[in-house]
Amino acid sequence: MPHAPPQGIVLGALIENAEGAALSRADQKRIWNRTQYALEYGSSGVPLHWRNPETGHYGQVIPARAYQDNGNYCREYQQTIVIGDQTQQAFGRACRQADGSWKIQG
Repeated sequence: MPHAPPQGIVLGALIENAEGAALSRADQKRIWNRTQYALEYGSSGVPLHWRNPETGHYGQVIPARAYQDNGNYCREYQQTIVIGDQTQQAFGRACRQADGSWKIQG
């Protein structure tokens, strides 16, 4: 499993907006790690939370059911990020790679 998020795919639409730009590298790493864990081990519909005490930013990842797509295991998920008084939500899909990590699908 990668230890740092690849640029541009961690949060999909969230990372592209103004609030997403305010995320620190530490925030992005926490989100990436929690998302990887949620996709691999999380129960469908059960939120897994993260918080960065240094920035005060927090959020959650809610994985959905796993399914197969062209022989790959995939999951949809919902992600919520709170920065100050701004809450952003996004929905995404990720598929498990041969090395066991989950790749966010565009």
